[in-house]
Amino acid sequence: MEGSAVLSITPRAWEALEDMTCAQHGAGVRLTRSHCGSLSLGVTERPELDDTVVWSLGTVVYVDRDAVVAVDQATLDLRSSPGARSFFLR
Repeated sequence: MEGSAVLSITPRAWEALEDMTCAQHGAGVRLTRSHCGSLSLGVTERPELDDTVVWSLGTVVYVDRDAVVAVDQATLDLRSSPGARSFFLR
C-alpha cells in the first residue's frame, strides 16, 4: 500500500539511511515491528505487499503494516557520537 507519509524523517536521519543503502543500488530501508513491539530498521530490495512507502531525498523507507500505527505522526531522528549512531522516534 502506498499512502501518505505516516512518518517524518529528519535530514540527518535521511543521510544515515542513505549511508545504509549506498552499497546496494536501488535498495531501501524497511521499518518493522516485532511481536513484542520493538521496532527495527534493515536494508531491503523491495517492500512487502502491505507496506506503506515513504519517499524522500533518494532513499525509500518501507513501513511494515504492523509498524504504521506505532510511527504514525512520529519523526525518525538520529543520535550520533564518536563511533556510534542510533535512530529514535520523537
